Amino acid sequence: MGSAQIGKTVSIIQPTLAVWFETTSLDALVIHPTTNTAKEWALNKWGPFRRQTAALRRIFGDGRSGDNVDAIFNQETLSRSGSLKIVSAGSPDDLAGTSRRLVVMDDLAKWEMTAKGDPEAMAESRAKAFGFEKKILRVSTPQILGTCRISAAFARSDQRHFHLPCPHCGHKAPLTWENLKRGIDPERLANAHFTCD
Repeated sequence: MGSAQIGKTVSIIQPTLAVWFETTSLDALVIHPTTNTAKEWALNKWGPFRRQTAALRRIFGDGRSGDNVDAIFNQETLSRSGSLKIVSAGSPDDLAGTSRRLVVMDDLAKWEMTAKGDPEAMAESRAKAFGFEKKILRVSTPQILGTCRISAAFARSDQRHFHLPCPHCGHKAPLTWENLKRGIDPERLANAHFTCD
């Protein structure tokens, strides 16, 4: 759970996929709120990342003509020992009939109920067969409290926060809005900064 437009997709989801594919044979599932957002991610974020990362090129090829040309939504490794399926939470049929050890739910707060049930529950069930080896990653900007899926997931978790070290003393603390407000001078807004606890 994090603020909007801070790079959660490219700094959390994509490196997670890269490390997992590099270290183990894996079938992974990445789920976006809509088919359009799934296609946008596959073409404009994952595709370039995959082509620019040497390890991923070795695993998947470059995805262009003559080198493991994939469907946008179903990408197999060159060794055929793993795959990446990219789907929409709005299409229950896309979530059916697949078991995946790594399930990534992107923009979870934007997922809506479907006529066939709760897409979050369906997505989670895709990894059930893997028991303790399964990993489920939920990533999203929170929305309306009380109806927000990522806030509910965070409330069910151990509620850990990411801590950063102070550049001056090394004390580690989460970055909070309250902390930033203490470092805002209305006369010199460009000097706004986090203060150390």
